[in-house]
Amino acid sequence: GYHIASVEVDGVAETIADSSTFASSITDIHADHSIVATFEINHYLIDVTAGANGTIVSGDTVLEHGQDVTFTITPDDCYYISELIVDGEDQASMIVPEGMSYTFANVSEAHTIEANFEIYTYDMTETHIGNGTVTTADDINCGDEYTYTITADMGWHIASIEFGGNTINNTMVEPNDFNDTIITINPVRQDTMLTVVFEIDHYTVSACAAVNGTITINDPVEVDSNMSTTATIVADTLNGYHIVEVSDNRGGY
Repeated sequence: GYHIASVEVDGVAETIADSSTFASSITDIHADHSIVATFEINHYLIDVTAGANGTIVSGDTVLEHGQDVTFTITPDDCYYISELIVDGEDQASMIVPEGMSYTFANVSEAHTIEANFEIYTYDMTETHIGNGTVTTADDINCGDEYTYTITADMGWHIASIEFGGNTINNTMVEPNDFNDTIITINPVRQDTMLTVVFEIDHYTVSACAAVNGTITINDPVEVDSNMSTTATIVADTLNGYHIVEVSDNRGGY
């Protein structure tokens, strides 16, 4: 792990062509001569390349022969280590995506180390019961914002929404009015599943008759959207009354 640093022959510095071996000839010797050589330990450079959105850190990148050095590879928030290349060789099997260290032990030559980083992406998915739609998206970048749009079909309403352990229940005075909404995930930091329950609209049929007649609502009184029921209207004919007008919330007949 050493090399020849300098050679002097009779006080004159010699040119060193090969730092590992030096040869000099002294001919026709008629007096004392001196040869002085100095030796130094070898030093090696570790060439470090970190891609965008991460760092590679060590104590030193110029090492003496036989030293060890450890590099700490750290991705930025929302990123992971996607590639590690050491001395030109892909080290995919060694990668710890969230962060890792790499050690060159007993260094005896120059080395290179390179790490690259990529952003995490997440899928925004949904499942629903009943009639309605929920928007979805794939590959949303970590740290970005995503908004789900939830829309009930005609004649249906949103009964409940669940995501990330949270549940939003329909507590409106008029539940049928909860037809659409949005849920915003900000920031996105994991795959998210939105679970939505749509329920069919329900209506109560009631009647109000003026004096001198009756209205009877036949079953069912509680009616789902697009279903029907009937009403029986009877005037007090014994006392000379007849039906003049019938109306509901849509108008008269």
